[in-house]
Amino acid sequence: GTDVSNEAKIALDVKDMQSKDNIDAMRTVYKNGGNSLSSDDQPQSLATLSTTSFPRMSEDPMYNYFRYTFRSIGQDEEGERLGVFDDEPVEQYGDTLVTD
Repeated sequence: GTDVSNEAKIALDVKDMQSKDNIDAMRTVYKNGGNSLSSDDQPQSLATLSTTSFPRMSEDPMYNYFRYTFRSIGQDEEGERLGVFDDEPVEQYGDTLVTD
C-alpha cells in the first residue's frame, strides 16, 4: 500500500490552529502549514489542499459536483464571469470559503 503518514500530519496543522488565540495566527497556519509534506515532498498546508486541487481531483465526481455548483453560484447569482467564484478560480472554492 501507499504510505500516507506524512500527508496525514496535516491534522497537526488543525491542532495548531485550535491552539491559537487570534484569527491572524490561525490564518498563518492555514496558509503555511508546517507539519505535512505532500507525496512529492512539497510543503503542504490546508490552503494548498484547495489551491492545488484541480490536477489531483479533476476526475473525482464529488469535487466536480462542488466545483460546478460554485461556478453556477458565481455566474448566475453573483454575476461573475464563467469559472469564477468570489473573484477566485472556482477550482479553489474551498480556500475561497475559508478566507472569505
